[in-house]
Amino acid sequence: MKKVGWLHLSDMHISAKHLYNQRVVHDALLHDIEDMLSTKGAQIDMVFFTGDVSQTAAVEDYEASLEFVLKLLEKVKVDKSNLFIVPGN
Repeated sequence: MKKVGWLHLSDMHISAKHLYNQRVVHDALLHDIEDMLSTKGAQIDMVFFTGDVSQTAAVEDYEASLEFVLKLLEKVKVDKSNLFIVPGN
């Protein structure tokens, strides 16, 4: 039986206004995930992103959220077809 690995992120509240500070945290998270994949033998087949993706419904916040999600998928080598987004509370 094949094991399936998944990553679940929730309530990121990404905000274009606070992107500089959030990028510090996001980059650290991506680094930790990369480390887990390369040194611990972990595998991620699917990504679940639930809760509040952006801080507001502003286009800029959704654009910043999309930028983070695409960067995450690239780092973990997961196709968009294995991304599941469940927005809201």
